[in-house]
Amino acid sequence: MSLISLKSEDCVDGANIDDIKDCDGVTIVGNYAASWSANVSLSISVTCLCVLAIMAAMTERGGSLFWLLIVFIVCTIGSIITWTVNKVTNDTNINRCNDILSKKQPCPIDGHLSEWSGYTSCADAKRGVECSETRTRNYTAPLHGGKHVDGYEMLQLSDTRKTILTPCPINGVLSEWSDWSPSCDTTLCGPCSQKRTRTYTAPQYNGGHIDGHETLEETQDAGKPACAAAPALVVTTYPNTSYIGTSKEYTVGTHAFTKGSVKSIKIPVGLKVILYDNSSYIGAPIGTFTKDVPDLGTKSNKTSSIRIEAVNEPTVQVYTEIDYKGITGFMGIGNYDYDDLNDMPVKNDKLKSLRVPSGLTVKLYRAEKFDKQNSTYEGPKDVASFTASSGISSIKIFKS
Repeated sequence: MSLISLKSEDCVDGANIDDIKDCDGVTIVGNYAASWSANVSLSISVTCLCVLAIMAAMTERGGSLFWLLIVFIVCTIGSIITWTVNKVTNDTNINRCNDILSKKQPCPIDGHLSEWSGYTSCADAKRGVECSETRTRNYTAPLHGGKHVDGYEMLQLSDTRKTILTPCPINGVLSEWSDWSPSCDTTLCGPCSQKRTRTYTAPQYNGGHIDGHETLEETQDAGKPACAAAPALVVTTYPNTSYIGTSKEYTVGTHAFTKGSVKSIKIPVGLKVILYDNSSYIGAPIGTFTKDVPDLGTKSNKTSSIRIEAVNEPTVQVYTEIDYKGITGFMGIGNYDYDDLNDMPVKNDKLKSLRVPSGLTVKLYRAEKFDKQNSTYEGPKDVASFTASSGISSIKIFKS
């Protein structure tokens, strides 16, 4: 049987721990020593052996065998009795020990609160978006009558905190340039300013700027050629009626003539011609004209000088070629039908470009009697060219 020790700190219910030293074949219960019987038996056995030894010696010297046998029998009976008493007592003590051990209970275990775990990670969360991080701890309930931790009913076993991962730096973003606008009209001469733009998204979260982000707009000149300067208005004179013969041109100012040398005059819109019968431009004029004169009649032989003045009324300048080239004419407010156009420098079907000043509007017609309207232009407007299936045969000019 192995030794079973009970100590004072062990947890036992129903036994006096001070009365128990150990539980083995030599268990001591109270003041009774079961091991004493074993000691007595041993002493008797030793005594008997000594007696036997003495008697054996006596026998060798003539002692009685009878008494030797008597002593042996007594020793044997004493040993048997001692062994029996010892066993009974020992069995009693074993039962008593087992009864005590059977009543032994586990020691009380108090409730226990663990340490906090680490917070869960937001490493995989989307940056810039709020994320929850959680940590936990455990509470182990008491056992065998142990005590709870103070305030265990209110213990916080989970803790959550909010966090936002700082987004990665985002650099500024510069868009592509837009197309140049407006689209320049190829029918117009002169400069055409165009503009293009782009947008810039500012950097975020300590991102960097893009080189050139300050320039979000550019302009350019489309590079069209400058418009040809409008020719000066001139009065044309002829030595014969109906504009026949070698012509001469005169600009605004005063001019002397030989009497009878001018028989007909063409006067563009915008000019006025005053005739004098002397070369000093004095005295009463013999005639004032603002439109063509195919036959001066008797005034031809009286005219020695003329004064040409500008008339301050807007006129439309017309050309027989595109880009303001060719024969030039001026047309004031009015309706010009087929026959009227044929009496002007730019005749029927010959109009190819024109300039409309501010304040006037021009309507072009492809047929006479103002039929089959082609286009309308409101000034100020320069038209370097336009298309008409059969040319222009009548025109209306009026104030806008």
